[in-house]
Amino acid sequence: MKLFTTIFFVLMSMYNVWGQEKVSSTNNTVIYNGVPWFDDKADIVNAHGACIVEDDGKYYLFGEYKTDSVNMFIGFSCYSSTDLVNWTFERLALPQQKDGPLGPDRVGERVKVMKSPATGEYVMYMHTDDRKYTDPQVGYATSKTINGEYTFQGPLLYEGEPIRKWDMGTFQDHDGTGYLLMHHGDIYRLSADFRSAADRVVSGIPGSGESPAMFHEGGTYYLLSSGLTSWERNDNMYHTAPSIEGPWTKQGVFAPEGTLTHNSQCSFVFPVKSGKQMEYMYMGDRWSYPRQGQAATQVWLPLKAKGTTLSIPTYWAAWDVTTFRPVNRQLLGLPVNQQLKSNRKGDFVTIPFNGAALGLVGRSGPDGGYARISIVGKGGDTLQSSLVDFYSKVTHSGLRFVSPAFPEGDYTLHVEVAGEQGVWRNKRGDRFGSTDFWVRIEDVKLLSDSANVAAREYLLPSDNKNNPVIHGYYADPEILYAEKTGKYYLYPTSDGFHNWAGYRFKVFSSSNLRDWQDEGVMLDLRRDTRWASNNAWAPCIIEKKTATGYKYYYYYSAAKNIGVAVADEPTGPFTDLGKPIIPNDTTTRSQEIDPDVMYDPASGKYFLYWGSGYMRVAELNENMTSIKKETINVLTPKSTYREGTYVVHRNNKYYFFWSENDTRDENYRVRYAISDSPTGPLNIPESNLILAKDTTKGIYGPGHHSVIQVPGTDEWYIVYHRFRRPNAKGMGWAAGYNREVCIDRMEFNTDGTIKVVVPTL
Repeated sequence: MKLFTTIFFVLMSMYNVWGQEKVSSTNNTVIYNGVPWFDDKADIVNAHGACIVEDDGKYYLFGEYKTDSVNMFIGFSCYSSTDLVNWTFERLALPQQKDGPLGPDRVGERVKVMKSPATGEYVMYMHTDDRKYTDPQVGYATSKTINGEYTFQGPLLYEGEPIRKWDMGTFQDHDGTGYLLMHHGDIYRLSADFRSAADRVVSGIPGSGESPAMFHEGGTYYLLSSGLTSWERNDNMYHTAPSIEGPWTKQGVFAPEGTLTHNSQCSFVFPVKSGKQMEYMYMGDRWSYPRQGQAATQVWLPLKAKGTTLSIPTYWAAWDVTTFRPVNRQLLGLPVNQQLKSNRKGDFVTIPFNGAALGLVGRSGPDGGYARISIVGKGGDTLQSSLVDFYSKVTHSGLRFVSPAFPEGDYTLHVEVAGEQGVWRNKRGDRFGSTDFWVRIEDVKLLSDSANVAAREYLLPSDNKNNPVIHGYYADPEILYAEKTGKYYLYPTSDGFHNWAGYRFKVFSSSNLRDWQDEGVMLDLRRDTRWASNNAWAPCIIEKKTATGYKYYYYYSAAKNIGVAVADEPTGPFTDLGKPIIPNDTTTRSQEIDPDVMYDPASGKYFLYWGSGYMRVAELNENMTSIKKETINVLTPKSTYREGTYVVHRNNKYYFFWSENDTRDENYRVRYAISDSPTGPLNIPESNLILAKDTTKGIYGPGHHSVIQVPGTDEWYIVYHRFRRPNAKGMGWAAGYNREVCIDRMEFNTDGTIKVVVPTL
């Protein structure tokens, strides 16, 4: 059997209905910045250009509900929380309207909500526009309840006319008076019922920008705003004044210059009670155009205000909202075999863990692209999948993804290079965004005490010196020496998927059998085949020299059938036949898997072997993509045969290998037989067990192998998988989904029998 590597995250099999289960927070008082947040249903919190309103002992977060394809108004979302960390989706408090300023194909931004002390009514404000931003105005909506649904009332009027400006914010002073803040420094005092603008108290504060936010502390008013750089981040600025009418003085930036406000744009300032004093929380957005719905994130940080000085002195990736202090979590020291640094679409890494919350640490930069991060449960179902943005104009290393905490069990995080990048243009046509597709995962942070258990059992690096030879979770290795290139190539099953649910194959190259280079994904079932989408297992390959050059025929298990793909190079690209070469016959066998292909130098023929619970052989036709059905023969060795046939020729003898027991069993191991023919019969030596576990070294489950002869010599090596060391055995059955590939010397006795292989570290 074969495995694949993904990131298992949610224990789906424990629940009948996923939507009915609550997701546990990583910590009920810790805010994690710059990462996707998940609500109580494991959906991404989608609320941007946001504000928070505290009402009747709960917090309500309002924001733009963004799409992933186009900048268009869908609705304004409302979430509720009791702790500012764990959020419950209430509803679209104001959905798209049938027509008008917030109708189809319109823009709605910068939603803000305040409660009128005079009427007790909740009033929502927003910037409405067409998609070309040529019809700006401030609109408003009202509701008797804070979570809506709100009724859109039309434009907010000042002196009988709509306020035709774009980026806007709101501010409610200590006495309850409401104000409307506009880009470039216009400030309006609202009427008592908040349904109109009564006075323009300030006009055009010099040096102010867009996306305004305000708060009042210690006799000083602070006005925050952003430069005009489209969706790009910039060094936001602030002004101060002794009264809201001014005079306003530009003070400069409030985050360290060059950090681009810690890669964010200001949206709101929310006062938070911390003990006996009031603290102020900066709320900013990390936009991610065009994938705003999935990949845009939030940055919430404490503000330090005193007199005319305002600052966010340092960036806190995580901080406790009850103490307003940073939370420092332990870096694991992720092994190199679990890191990902690639710009090739489809490259991936998988990190299994036990459900405790983990944080992925990576580097964003000007060349960063999107990663697809998936959460797969023990049952093999993908329970959550979304894009994470690795772009930032200023390079930054930190948290890129934080998992929710789920019940203890076997999970995997799967991180894949999506091959997409954030790119957009402003009204003038200037290009913004990423220059490449890089995704860089560098480490893991343990976000809870139980995560230490996950690290010990799943992630700690092994003490191996020589094995495994390729980094990561792989199994069922096939090895080839290519005459065309003079190199060796490894073709493993990509491992780590529960129940072997993977769907892609990789290839690695080496000139010396020791140092292996990842050549990337060479066959993706969901991209390259029409007849299968999962269970990509146990490949084999052969090089055939033709009159026009070399051809490479790659046979593989997929959806419990055997397929074949063809290429001109050992690394591909491979073109699938379009149908199985050995289709699954459900009337006679449960699955047709584990192919092996051999060239017989004695007859000049090519043979295909396969089977699970049985060993079949058939001669291949000249085209190598079909078999001679009349040559099918069954060669199953008695009692010990399970799967993984492999056949080699040496000194006029044919050596048939196979694996015994279940691949999830620590006693998975390799036996062999000898024959005078590539089609049998088999002669089984009295002592035919050549590879088995070594408990003194913590080696378990070695098997499903291939064999390679160093060209021009009688030097042989066996390439096999085993449970990942040092702790996979403690994972139970999951050890059979988390394996690593090793290479050891295989030697023959003078009588032609094979010596017992000593597995090494």
